Amino acid sequence: MSSNWQKSYRFNIKRPDSVRRSFDIIEDVKAPEERTQTSIKKIPKYKAQAEALTALNAQLKAGKLTEEQAYLIIQNELKTQLETLVSRFSDVQKEVVISDVNMQAFKSYWADKYEHNKKLVDRKRVRDQFSYALRTLEPLSLTACEEKELQRHWDKKLSGTAHRRYGRAVNALLAHMGRNIKLELERNDEAAIEYITAQELSMLVLACQEQILADAIMTLFCSGVRTGELFALVPRSLKGNAALYIDQQIDRHGVRRFTKNHKKHDALLISLDFERVKRWLAYSHEEKMVLRHVISHRLGELSEKVLGRRISPHDLRHSYAIYLLEKGVPTDRVAQFLGDTVEVTQKHYTGFVVTDHALSSLNQLVNG
Repeated sequence: MSSNWQKSYRFNIKRPDSVRRSFDIIEDVKAPEERTQTSIKKIPKYKAQAEALTALNAQLKAGKLTEEQAYLIIQNELKTQLETLVSRFSDVQKEVVISDVNMQAFKSYWADKYEHNKKLVDRKRVRDQFSYALRTLEPLSLTACEEKELQRHWDKKLSGTAHRRYGRAVNALLAHMGRNIKLELERNDEAAIEYITAQELSMLVLACQEQILADAIMTLFCSGVRTGELFALVPRSLKGNAALYIDQQIDRHGVRRFTKNHKKHDALLISLDFERVKRWLAYSHEEKMVLRHVISHRLGELSEKVLGRRISPHDLRHSYAIYLLEKGVPTDRVAQFLGDTVEVTQKHYTGFVVTDHALSSLNQLVNG
């Protein structure tokens, strides 16, 4: 059930020199009888990282980055991503073969649910999720395993988000087969909501030495968009000076997708710094994608230095919601602007609506 795999992978960064005028990353693969060294630009599975590298080189050429700044981004972000890509699935994919029985169950499910589903945008991603789930499931059989045996195996193999995501795939297959068993998936216990105030936002923006990062931070706070949605924004997303039309997102691999749950919505703009929002919309796709791979790291470092705690891009979405709620905006309207359900919004932000400011604002809304 396993293959005899003995390859090793390394990624070498090549700096600009008298011959090479830009950075490159070389995949160095060693096997018992051969060794290959190939630029990631020539390897399809590294397309997103290759595009980010091209954009970095363009920034370097334009003088927007120094060679050392570009090197640090490549070393800390792109190279780490590449190493993660190789290691994430390699242990499972290189060692385990999906059994015929489990593969047949998947093929039957796929033919019934997805084969003619025209709304499925990224078939490869869905197939990969099921593939990973089935490889993790081995050597158990979907047709013969007992519920307790299945649960013990799954709990041992995965945890957290992976436990839930790939567990849902297994449960879908079991249900399709008519088996009256399913995995109990780990609960997604909600951590305390982290957010910043408008004053703290001003402190971050003032301390930020990168204009594009400062513009991204301001846009996230003022619109409440998810990180992927931020990078899909373009000038035509702007509706007057009041809202952004959200209908797409760009994932970490640079792939443009529908928004979460396929929900298109208008995000009301908080009018704190409209010029920064407009400038963010005007950046080219290439300029934005350089930041796509480092925004969490950069924002975390900046916030830790300025505020004494690490803030993530998603925390700015929380900040947007809390800002609106404390201004007296009804929960159902906040949910609409976020592209969430009222239930999800209430779950996350219960306790942030009953402030003195909110009560005063609500009194004005109700009593005029």
